[in-house]
Amino acid sequence: MRVNGRTVEVVGVVKNAKYMRWDEPPRPFLYLPYEQNYASRMTLHIEASSNIFGAVPRTLPASDVRMLREYFDRGAMFGVNAALRIAEVTGGGGLLLALTGLYGAVSSTVRRRRREIAIRMALGALPHSIFALIVRQQMLTAFTGIAAGLLLQNLGCRLLRGFVPGAGAASWSANAGTAALMIVASFIACALPTAASLRLNIRDVNRIVR
Repeated sequence: MRVNGRTVEVVGVVKNAKYMRWDEPPRPFLYLPYEQNYASRMTLHIEASSNIFGAVPRTLPASDVRMLREYFDRGAMFGVNAALRIAEVTGGGGLLLALTGLYGAVSSTVRRRRREIAIRMALGALPHSIFALIVRQQMLTAFTGIAAGLLLQNLGCRLLRGFVPGAGAASWSANAGTAALMIVASFIACALPTAASLRLNIRDVNRIVR
């Protein structure tokens, strides 16, 4: 075949590879022997167990020595990494909004049960039994939602790993921390309004029941 006005002979074929970006399509590429295609600058890819400088002959001046992972992160995956950082910040804001919304929804649900609480108190139910009943019911709903969210998050991470090379598995520490925040927010949101309703006196109970 002709390359740059010269006739070259193909002596081997290699499999497709990516050269610039992780999402680039396969493209034609030709490797030429260095002795037949001299350039003043050469890039060497060296596999070394510890000291990379020990793998380079001292007679060769070496500069701009970088680990392959560094090149991968700053070159081929730079755009993806930037998008992931933005997603992390957005996810943090979304978590804060979710906690605020969760607290408001749960506390509003408990406040709407104030008449029910008054009726139970009028019928002689003990305050601690009412408190345990409402908290148990609300926390069961919260645990169901958290479990469904974790399941969807795990499926999303598996899908992401199929599109983004090098993407790791879901962080169980981050999942545990998020779930703990949700549980605490749910408990506070149902415990405070319930405790406030249980402080009603007999006159208030009769008024609410009527």
